[in-house]
Amino acid sequence: MRISLIVLILLSGTANAEVFRCMSMTIYSQTTIPSVIAKINEDRKTGEIEIAGTTHQTRYKLEGSHHRWDWGDGKNDNFRFMFAIMSDDSAVYMDYGPNAEHNGPGQNFDCKQVS
Repeated sequence: MRISLIVLILLSGTANAEVFRCMSMTIYSQTTIPSVIAKINEDRKTGEIEIAGTTHQTRYKLEGSHHRWDWGDGKNDNFRFMFAIMSDDSAVYMDYGPNAEHNGPGQNFDCKQVS
């Protein structure tokens, strides 16, 4: 009985995570495989970004009505990668690495919140 209760408590924490499915500028469909899956953890300070089958642990923050995930390196709060979802469900991915283009978003996405 105690083990079942502990499992239910642990599962309830993951059930409360907010999840977004994002497609690379295509018509969105529930059956389409997402290009990016973005999650906000229950603490609302961390999250996960899944790109190309790889999951990255991130720092998360809400900037006005925009969701933002940062990851990679993180020295002095200078993260290498950023993914942001705007209030109109459009999203951008940026790479701030030394060889990256800094003339605008690296990629654009259309996102839907699924939980």
